[in-house]
Amino acid sequence: MSQKILVPDVGEADNVEVVEVLVSIGDTVEKDESLVVLESDKASMEIPSPFAGVVSSIAVKSGDTVDEGDLILELDLVSGESPETETETEKETKKKADSLAQAPGSVPPPTAKETDDQVVTPSPVEMVEEVKVADVTPAERGQGLKVHAGPAVRKQAREYGVQLCEVTGTGKYGRILKEDIKQYVKRNLQEGQGTGAGIPAIPQVDFAKFGEVEHKPLSRIRKASARNLHRSWLNVPHVTQFDEADITDLEVFRKKQNEELTRDGIKITPLARGR
Repeated sequence: MSQKILVPDVGEADNVEVVEVLVSIGDTVEKDESLVVLESDKASMEIPSPFAGVVSSIAVKSGDTVDEGDLILELDLVSGESPETETETEKETKKKADSLAQAPGSVPPPTAKETDDQVVTPSPVEMVEEVKVADVTPAERGQGLKVHAGPAVRKQAREYGVQLCEVTGTGKYGRILKEDIKQYVKRNLQEGQGTGAGIPAIPQVDFAKFGEVEHKPLSRIRKASARNLHRSWLNVPHVTQFDEADITDLEVFRKKQNEELTRDGIKITPLARGR
């Protein structure tokens, strides 16, 4: 019996990157053995197998981005394994689907016809994403537009002051990705302000003259840290504050004390010194 292994609930993370596939087709895996390593903007996580079996097909590769419910791979279950027991992710998904179907005026969620060898995926027109009203910008509400984007992308758009209805999504089914937001902002800066906005270009540095250089791609966590640090550097005011104090009386007192303490070999200084 074949069993499909899907991406479980990964919290609020969106467009999680597959950084490593730990198994190959034909491998025998045990229950709870790690299958793939996913990396969000905040953490890396290994996805364990809920069943024991043999890997019959793999749907992802390193560098792919996935969301909750996407197919990872298929397992041919070993004797004694039963997929009848629902995982926590499947229970939660079913619960959300039931509540959506029972809501007044709601559209029944799309269904996928499953067989042992094939899953028929709903067409893009049937794909409906539940979005909180608070996540929709005034421009979207005013124009009655439906934008296909996750909460993390909407948050990034609000931080950058970008209207999602003006961004073209390059993700699956036209989904707007974080990279689309960055490209939109970059393109507008180049068109509106030119290159550098009057700031002299930084010359390229040949780091090879200092020794051997090795180039490695940054992880998603380091990329997110770099973006946040750069944004803070541009927006947080850099201020140096100086306070002046009149220590005339203090100096008179210090010198007087030093005269009295000379015989004891003690000298008072205004500077702080450790023992």
